[in-house]
Amino acid sequence: MSRAEQIQFPVGAVALALYPVFFMILSGQYLLAAIAVVSAISWAFLLHRNVCTHCINFACPMNAIPKALTDAYLSRTPAL
Repeated sequence: MSRAEQIQFPVGAVALALYPVFFMILSGQYLLAAIAVVSAISWAFLLHRNVCTHCINFACPMNAIPKALTDAYLSRTPAL
């Protein structure tokens, strides 16, 4: 991913996650907005901890695989 794509990815994810929260706050549903924010944060944390540590999409900015394992995987994968 290019630098611009790496910046756009989290910006877009935050925009999608917080879009309903904006309208909840405007309508005075503060408890639901707080629950939505906490849920979005916990989902992102759990996704990063449990899924992103096993993902083979090395271009993703949330990829959490160590560089040594990435290099070992790519050395065994034939070039297309």
